[in-house]
Amino acid sequence: MIRRFVLLSIALLVAGIVYSRYFGVCGEAVYVQIGPSEYCVPREAAEYEISFNPFSLVPGLDESPEGTQALILFSRFEYKEAVPEYEIERNINNEPMREDLILISYLTDEEVRRYKYHGAEEKYFQDLWFGEGQWSNRRLEKFEENGWYRAYWLDEGGSWQVIKDMPSRESKNYLEAGFSIAFCHFTVLDRKTCKTNYLDESRKILIDLDLDEGNLPFREEIGVHILKKLDSWAYVSSKT
Repeated sequence: MIRRFVLLSIALLVAGIVYSRYFGVCGEAVYVQIGPSEYCVPREAAEYEISFNPFSLVPGLDESPEGTQALILFSRFEYKEAVPEYEIERNINNEPMREDLILISYLTDEEVRRYKYHGAEEKYFQDLWFGEGQWSNRRLEKFEENGWYRAYWLDEGGSWQVIKDMPSRESKNYLEAGFSIAFCHFTVLDRKTCKTNYLDESRKILIDLDLDEGNLPFREEIGVHILKKLDSWAYVSSKT
């Protein structure tokens, strides 16, 4: 009997916390906290955030810090409006994908440094630059648009790293901020899909992006658009 009472109390506590967070201060919108900033995100854009790690709402049930990450839906059609050169990604039926599910993270100072320099001290990038270790059979290819390069781990080229500079034993440019652009691979329909990110260093915000390779030159503009959209949902008592 006591056990049932305790379980019921916990369930009511969780329900109360969830209700307060999602149906309280923001009315019909969803309350979302990312670091020191608070937002009232439209429910249709926050449907994944509602179910994203719900136990983080209850102290002791999750080890991750509260309010440091959020999953929010954004419109690829709005990307196109903000960045006309951007080409909307397509699904396996070759149809334009309307929505883009974005993970937004608030970083510690150490994480900001690591993402800014892409973990450049790791042997992975040193080997890539000098063509050693797992990169001893690397193949380099000029990126068509803007002077970047593709570095293929294996000659057949199923996956590759997009880097800013041509590797050379006379320099150590792999240690510079922004050297690593993205990691890419082929998917269905021979789509070249890439994992990249946008870092707002001043706000310590990281935005994870999945883009077609041809859209990589616009990743910063897309990141800026996402932050502007997020700011338009700022909660009135936000500290920012």
